[in-house]
Amino acid sequence: LNFEKDSTYTLAVRVQDNGIDDPVLKGTPFYDPSPLSADATVTIELIDINEPPSFDQDIYVRQINENSVVGSKVGLPVIATDPDIRKSVGHPWRVLNYTFTSGNAAGLFAVEPMSGQITVNKANLDYETTQGRAGYDTELMAMDRGGLSVKCKLKIQVMDVNEPPLVKANVGYIRENEPAGTPVFATEGGAQGNRSGSATRLNIES
Repeated sequence: LNFEKDSTYTLAVRVQDNGIDDPVLKGTPFYDPSPLSADATVTIELIDINEPPSFDQDIYVRQINENSVVGSKVGLPVIATDPDIRKSVGHPWRVLNYTFTSGNAAGLFAVEPMSGQITVNKANLDYETTQGRAGYDTELMAMDRGGLSVKCKLKIQVMDVNEPPLVKANVGYIRENEPAGTPVFATEGGAQGNRSGSATRLNIES
């Protein structure tokens, strides 16, 4: 029986006797083997009960670029479904509330309680850190207003983006009449975060 599918059942009921089929009365005016019956309509109404929400997947993956500003959306919302939502109008358990239950102790991410949309909460996501490359393994919970809940794993991957290289201003000294190729000084510079595979080249612009 499922309230959300069929909340009411209407049955036609008939009650029937065996007539007066007594061998003792056979042959008398009282003997009548014809049965008598009565009909009635019975309505059965199911009582709705709170049922737990569910996620379609055990593990979800969302991606966000490093250096994203606070408020940036981390992919699509992570949404649970609740069977009570379809017909239980006005019941408090129709509304789901989303929260992080683990993996977000630093508060880098936030979840919109009503929509399940994950956003950046602190603007210090950095792919070049060990944690950034590994991603963040979090756990998300959806709870209805009746106290029933469901959890899922949420993997948040920080995506690498190209960042401008850095160069340190410097002052060098060299004696006049030195031959070409004489070193003046070595400046410091290179790709931000020491990204592997990032080659930089220094040019004299003016």
